[in-house]
Amino acid sequence: MLSYRGERGAKTRLTPGSSYALTRLVIPGEHELEVQAIARKYLGEKILTATVTVEDPKGPIADAEVTVVRSQTTAGTVTTVGTALTVGTMLTRDSEPALISLPPGEYSLKATAIGRGSAMIPLELTSADVHSKIELPLPGYVQGNVTDGTGHPLPAKIQFRGQGVEDPFFGPETKVFGVRNLQYTADSTFRVEVAPGVYDLIISRGNEYDADFRTIHVKRGETTRFTSALKRSVETSGWLSGELHSHASPSGDNTASQRGRVLNLLAEHIEFAPCTEHNRISSYTPPLTSLKVAHLMATCPGIELTGKPLMVSHQNAFPLEHHPHTQDGGGPTTDENPPVQIERLAMWDNGSDKLVQQNHPNLEQIWVDRDLDGRRDDGYSKMFGFMDVVEVHPPQGIFSERGEKVGPYLNAIFPWLRMLNTGYRIPAVVNTDAHYNFHGSGWLRNYIKSSTDDPAKIDVMEMVHEYEHGHVIMANGPYLGVSCQE
Repeated sequence: MLSYRGERGAKTRLTPGSSYALTRLVIPGEHELEVQAIARKYLGEKILTATVTVEDPKGPIADAEVTVVRSQTTAGTVTTVGTALTVGTMLTRDSEPALISLPPGEYSLKATAIGRGSAMIPLELTSADVHSKIELPLPGYVQGNVTDGTGHPLPAKIQFRGQGVEDPFFGPETKVFGVRNLQYTADSTFRVEVAPGVYDLIISRGNEYDADFRTIHVKRGETTRFTSALKRSVETSGWLSGELHSHASPSGDNTASQRGRVLNLLAEHIEFAPCTEHNRISSYTPPLTSLKVAHLMATCPGIELTGKPLMVSHQNAFPLEHHPHTQDGGGPTTDENPPVQIERLAMWDNGSDKLVQQNHPNLEQIWVDRDLDGRRDDGYSKMFGFMDVVEVHPPQGIFSERGEKVGPYLNAIFPWLRMLNTGYRIPAVVNTDAHYNFHGSGWLRNYIKSSTDDPAKIDVMEMVHEYEHGHVIMANGPYLGVSCQE
């Protein structure tokens, strides 16, 4: 006999041979106000619809946030009664009025738009033909163009820092071009709306270009224009900048846009980056093609096979065959036995030539302490036969004590050095494992030996083989090349 606790604590007793049906309604909607309206209709509640327009002197505003709160009216003044009475929010479209469906009653509408501040108006919903307008002032505008020292366009990252004014918030990390106080550009140009005031800008493209630091004064209703020429002061002839481990929303553990991930990689001057989403084969080719920058970054389909235990059974592999519209893009499944999982991945696609990377590992567990009891055993040492490279980030772990955590990771570089001393010659790499687009990629990178300096001419299998042979420089900034002459 089973006992089930249902709605609001009610108990249902299941006797042998009996059954109980529990129904859940899943409601899709563009925003939470729409979901609430559909639910109320389903429940038979009365709702009325108001048309709301958010405008500045130039017309309707796109992406203005409209918040609905219940209100109380005293002598004609609308006051909100705490955030607990917030009904919901939505974003406006380009020029379409917002339709808001609510039960009859008195509300307040608050509209907020970037660069324009906010305004609140009352909404008395007693009939279905209510039209409300929220007026906001004009913002200031910033329009920029980023080139290299010879005038050619560059993908770049532009960071805004307010002086006596709040940093602009262009959008959450689910957005593409505007992430918090950053603007990414793929084609060198951008135009944004900000509040009037003074801003410090940092315009950059990775660690091989000089950053441009400048201050701008933005006035309401006016456009501030500038051109930035980024000089490439670090030459890396014969070596390419690579990132082998990053993520976006297809990985299932974050909501960052994949186009935003690609923009982040481009703006940091990453020249080779396979796609490594969790437990599915995917590709960066569609966003690169749509942004018209496929010639600036080589890529290939790949995967991060993410099993358990956490610090043992995470491996990347590339290149792999991508099969769109199939389960997991045609990728392998995980296995509870780590040696079985990594072998399955290495042998995928009929044993094709590929790079298998062990991710952020507990190397001592794999090497000599399988059950982490502090006593030496054979670990998961069978995995070493299928590892081509191993992550040892963050590199500052070389200055830490054995077993100490460095940031979110166990110290991997210390046991890796010990393994080198005992004959395990597995090349090391550093990656960001970036899951978000706010400065996510770029702070760590690998320089890979290459027969070409042109990303459009990169041979992916050449990259695989150079990594396998250990022709890699791990870096968190520019590196020095030294030559001697008589």
